[in-house]
Amino acid sequence: MIERRKLPVDSLVLDTVQSREEAWTGDEDDRQLADSIAADGVLQDIIVRPMDTVEIADDQATGDDEATYAIVAGSRRYHAAMEAGYETVPCKVVNANDLDAAWTSLVENTDRIELSEQEIANQLKLIYELVRPREE
Repeated sequence: MIERRKLPVDSLVLDTVQSREEAWTGDEDDRQLADSIAADGVLQDIIVRPMDTVEIADDQATGDDEATYAIVAGSRRYHAAMEAGYETVPCKVVNANDLDAAWTSLVENTDRIELSEQEIANQLKLIYELVRPREE
């Protein structure tokens, strides 16, 4: 089930399985997105999942032990909204394991600004590692 909610930006962190290597660079595309969000709002919800569904934990990647949601897709919108001064953002909350979150991130991000070949390769490698049988 997907639930739509407005969530405080300080309750969100980047998911360890999201596909973008650099969520925000501040380049021209990022600035245009921030300007668009400042003018028109966040038109597309950010996809998040509760932290208790995150299996691959990396405190350095997430950066915040107090966060309650991990951003699966929409990291650029998240950063642009913060740049535009937003304190809350519209989110779709999904209950997804790491594999489902990794696929969601890949599919959602290939529909937006293209991922680099390296980002796609890294994400496919992660997905492979999540689905391959684990040796006991």
